[in-house]
Amino acid sequence: MDSTARNFDATAPQLQPKPRPRVQPQPVARPQRVPFSMVERALTACIAVAAVGFALLILSTQFSVAATTRTYQNLQNKIASATDRVTNYQQSVGELTASGRLAAFAQQHGLTVNDSNIKQVTK
Repeated sequence: MDSTARNFDATAPQLQPKPRPRVQPQPVARPQRVPFSMVERALTACIAVAAVGFALLILSTQFSVAATTRTYQNLQNKIASATDRVTNYQQSVGELTASGRLAAFAQQHGLTVNDSNIKQVTK
């Protein structure tokens, strides 16, 4: 009978695996701090000074805007108060110069109206 299996010859030389060369593990490099050069230090200092300067400039501007706003509001309050006083004075003048009041005052003090002394001015 034909078989797909073949006969194993025990005397056949066996292949020996090739010895692999030993790989030495590479030492892991530890990160070392690189010192700043003088140029880098000067540049870092300049940037820090500029950042602090900008922050102070912004704060100063905010404070001056707040002070200006407060001054503006105070002036607006004073203007509103003065406008109210002017309106009150105008109303008082209107009441004091009303023709009925003047006629009553004249009658109380015995004064009469002389029409010939009244002048009308027209534009």
